[in-house]
Amino acid sequence: MRSLVCLAFLLPGCGHPARTPPPLTQQAYVWQRDWTPEVSASVQKANAHLDGLVLLSAQIRAFPSPHPQPSTASAGHVSLDIRRPKLDWDALRSFGKPVALALRIDGQTLPPTQPVTELIRNLLQTATDHSVTVSHFQIDYDCPEAALAVYRAWLRPVRSAVAPLPLRVTALPAWLKRSDFVGLLTEVDGFVIQVHSVPTRLEREQAALFDPERAARWVKQTAQLGHPFSVALPTYTALVGFDPQGRYLGMALDGIQPSWPAGTRISEFGADAEDLARFAKQLQTNRPAGLEGVFWYRLPVGSGQRNWRWPTFEAVLQGRVPTHRLEARTNGAGLVDISLHNTGEAEERLQSSVCVRWQTGAPLAVEALPGWTTFQSGHEIRFTRTALPLPRLLPGGQRAIGWIRFPNNTPLHVEIPH
Repeated sequence: MRSLVCLAFLLPGCGHPARTPPPLTQQAYVWQRDWTPEVSASVQKANAHLDGLVLLSAQIRAFPSPHPQPSTASAGHVSLDIRRPKLDWDALRSFGKPVALALRIDGQTLPPTQPVTELIRNLLQTATDHSVTVSHFQIDYDCPEAALAVYRAWLRPVRSAVAPLPLRVTALPAWLKRSDFVGLLTEVDGFVIQVHSVPTRLEREQAALFDPERAARWVKQTAQLGHPFSVALPTYTALVGFDPQGRYLGMALDGIQPSWPAGTRISEFGADAEDLARFAKQLQTNRPAGLEGVFWYRLPVGSGQRNWRWPTFEAVLQGRVPTHRLEARTNGAGLVDISLHNTGEAEERLQSSVCVRWQTGAPLAVEALPGWTTFQSGHEIRFTRTALPLPRLLPGGQRAIGWIRFPNNTPLHVEIPH
């Protein structure tokens, strides 16, 4: 049974009629480096569901000059590796709503401000040239806690380059307890608190990608700062690699998968749509002061395997728990294939057994596919999952689990026992 989390962010006022707050804005990150036709199609579809998008417009990493990297531009005492995804401006115009541009700073070294401000002005001008309206600019940088004062000073010229557009930054929960973070907020127009992350160590007690109780505490602490903010919520699943001592090695989402060294322990961390639907609804119902909206990381795209599909995302955006509907089906006569089909809105874990029954006769042969086993009793065969981890079946997906051969066309009844 799931525990119910009370998100009591606000106390009702005394002697004043309750006012219904306006709906939280709903935006999503488009974080692809390669804009395939599937990305463009998803951006266009988002028009009916979202208030805005945040686009990964550039990535930058600073290296010491003695060790230049490919595709770099020299700047002072460092070399800069700058990557710019080729955005589909036609699809963005079809989206028809303002978008935000985001700059991702990789690593822990801040690049010099001059090339950054030049890059930002170029990005903004490119959007203008393509007749796409920009709502704000966003900096995504995992600043070390001890360097927040340095980050604050770095943001001043950046804000000037962005003006008159608003400047937002992403923020980590660890920053909330630092006095330097309060000072940093005077340099920006708002921020996005990220209440999801993969663990940096593999502990005996597994950390979760998103924990509702922990996220509620962080949102409450954030609201107490008295600055406009939004909340970033996850829609993704990550494979995380740890060395034999449990230290973090890297993370794999959709796209290029890392080459794990020998001995790597790989764990999967996912975003539970039911938890997140309830959490997002509570944010709206008990809206804390200063909360402007939700940023979902990230936009569903086509056949991506490590992110929610659109049916799941649409249900959560509507403030409801996605429906579950897993069906077992047969196909063929004589040689009958058995498969599972996800016709609901939610992701399914294939932990259910499948029973196949008939009235007369006996099968000539039965085979379960890898990860499944069979048990026959009379006129019934049960397919049961044996291997771990349990496979994920996304909405619209199907998975074959085995087959049965009969001497003739035998009517079958197939079901998933409750």
